[in-house]
Amino acid sequence: MNEDNLLKVYEEYMSLTGKLLSEDANALELAPIMIKIGLEIYKTVMSKEDFDRMVDYISDCRGDVRNLSEFLPEIH
Repeated sequence: MNEDNLLKVYEEYMSLTGKLLSEDANALELAPIMIKIGLEIYKTVMSKEDFDRMVDYISDCRGDVRNLSEFLPEIH
């Protein structure tokens, strides 16, 4: 995984999210869609054991999740 490519993809997702929010998409509708797609990708490319570890890891990191309102003021 290339860190520059990862940052580019992250910025693309943030841009798309900001665009959708500025077009009156509901943040509480966007978030579960993004999570679902991410989990579906993990499930597709990982073994069952790795997928289960990833889901556990994501859950364990919930305290590290930041508030995006400073980056995406469109979020209410």
